[in-house]
Amino acid sequence: MSHFEYLQALEKYSHDAFGIFYEKLLKEIQLSTFFKDDEQIKQLVHRLKINFIATLSMDIDAIKENYTQLGTLHYDLRIPYIELIKGTDIIEEYFLLQTQQGNPSTKMMREIFAYFKLSKSSIAKGYLDRIIQEDKRELQSFLEQVEQSSTYLPKQILLTKIEWLQSLIVSIEHKRPSDEWHNIQTSQKWLSDSALISSSKINFFKDLEDRILINAKNFFYFLKKEEYEEVLPLYSSLISSYKLILMVNNSMNLEYSSQTMVGMELDPLTQLYKKDFCDEILYKEFEFQKRESDYNFSLIYFDIDNFKSINNHYGHYSGDKVIEKLGEIIGNNIRSSDYGFRLNGDHFAIILKNAKRYIARKIAKKIALDVGNYSFIFNKETIFYVTLSIGITEQSHVFHHETTDSLREALKQNLHRAKTMGGNQICI
Repeated sequence: MSHFEYLQALEKYSHDAFGIFYEKLLKEIQLSTFFKDDEQIKQLVHRLKINFIATLSMDIDAIKENYTQLGTLHYDLRIPYIELIKGTDIIEEYFLLQTQQGNPSTKMMREIFAYFKLSKSSIAKGYLDRIIQEDKRELQSFLEQVEQSSTYLPKQILLTKIEWLQSLIVSIEHKRPSDEWHNIQTSQKWLSDSALISSSKINFFKDLEDRILINAKNFFYFLKKEEYEEVLPLYSSLISSYKLILMVNNSMNLEYSSQTMVGMELDPLTQLYKKDFCDEILYKEFEFQKRESDYNFSLIYFDIDNFKSINNHYGHYSGDKVIEKLGEIIGNNIRSSDYGFRLNGDHFAIILKNAKRYIARKIAKKIALDVGNYSFIFNKETIFYVTLSIGITEQSHVFHHETTDSLREALKQNLHRAKTMGGNQICI
C-alpha cells in the first residue's frame, strides 16, 4: 500500500479533535511552560491541524518525511518527545471514538492505527536525527581535544572508543551495523593491561561496555525494521552509557584519570552524574564556546528549599526519597545531549547544550512544577510538598564569562537571590 485510502474521511472531525488537544495543553500546566503564552500554543495546534489535513492525501513516503520534519521542529523547541506523543494519542483516540460511533469500518480502523503508528515513528526519527547531529558535533570537538593530548595511554583508550562511536553513528545513518562497531572489545584491553587502574574500576568499565554492546545489538534490530519509537530510547541509553567512558580529556594524566573514574560513576540515589564529571563537562563546554562564537550553553543550579527541615521533621528516609524523586524528574526533563548532576546533598545542576537562558528557564520551571506538584507521603495521615530555589546563567557571545570560575560565581549569586527571596524562585 503506497497510500491510505480511507483517511480523508477524518478531515471532518479534525477541528474538534485538535480543539480538544488545545484545551488539554492549556490545562496541562507542566507542558504549557514550554510556550511563551496561550496564543503561541494556539498557533502551534493550528499548524499541527493544517499539517494533519495535508498528510491525509499524501503517500506513505511523504507522510514519513513530513512527520520527521515535525519531529526535528519540536526537538528544536525542546518539547519532550513523550509529551508530544501524549498529544498525538489524544487525537488518535478522538478519531477512533468518532469512527466507532457510526458504522465502524474495519479498514478505516486499521488505517487509523497504521497512520498514527507511522506518524509517531517518524516523529521519533526526527528527534533521533537532531540528537545525532548534536552528538557528531560534540564528538568532533572531543576528538580535536584528544588529538592534542600529550599523554599516550589515555589518548589510545579514547581514540579507540571515539573511532567506535564514529563508526556507530555512520552505521546508524546507513541503517546497518559496520564491522568496526564491534571493536569496543578492543578498548577493554587497554584498561585491563594497566596496573595503575584498580580491578574494581576495570570491572565497572567492562560491565558498562558489555551493556553498551547489548544495547547496540537491540538498537540495530529495531533500526532495520524502522521502528523509531523503540530506536530513540535505545539510542539515548546507548549514548548516555558511552559518555561515561569518554571522560578523559587532553589535560588528564593516568593518575588523575584513575581518580576521575570514581567520580564518573552515577550517583546511586538519583542516577545522575556525580560532581567531578560536572567540572569536566563544564570545562569542555566552556572551551568549545570560546572557539565557536555561535555556540552557547546554559547552566542551572537547584537547591531544595528547607531540606534540613524535611530531614528533621520526616526523617532521612523521606529526605532520600525527595532527592531520588528530584533526580528522576531532572532526568525526565532533559535531552540525552544534556547533562544532569547531583553535586552533593540537596544541590543539583544541569548543563543544557546549545541552549540560551530563556530555554533554561523553561526547563527549570517545568522541573520546579513537577516537583512542586508531587505529593510525598510520610504516613497515612501526612503528606508534604517540596519547592526549589533555582539559579540560571548562560555562556554565549552575548552573556560572556571570562572563566569557568566567574561563570560559577554568577550562577551562585543567582541561586542566592532565589533563596533570599524566600525560595520557590527562579533567578537569572
